[in-house]
Amino acid sequence: MTETDVAAAVILRAGKYLICRRRGVDGDQGGAPGLWEFPGGKREPGESLEECLVRELREETGCAVVAGRLLERVDVPTPARLLRLHFFEATLAAGEPRPLECAAVAWAAPSELLSYAFLPPNEPLVRRLAGSQIA
Repeated sequence: MTETDVAAAVILRAGKYLICRRRGVDGDQGGAPGLWEFPGGKREPGESLEECLVRELREETGCAVVAGRLLERVDVPTPARLLRLHFFEATLAAGEPRPLECAAVAWAAPSELLSYAFLPPNEPLVRRLAGSQIA
């Protein structure tokens, strides 16, 4: 079984997290249209996970980010491959997020996160973040 690494950014600004809504079904997004996720994408050959995160955020939202520490890794077996999702803390360095390769972007307070329909592999982290108290 092949393995695919995915890097996703957990960006907190003014007490809210950046989330993205997936577009309709297309080959690059692998389905699950309309569900929410933390922005990011697949690592390309020769790229570190941190480099992937920076590139994907630029392509998906038009923003520059700085990758921080790894928060969590989730392995997702699929019929075609094993997806390894790496969730990193990240800091917005430049630009205002906009939906370039996603249907929408939103800033959600921890208390609002559970009102969004997230991709299942994001849910444990979403529940943990939703329970945090951020001032």
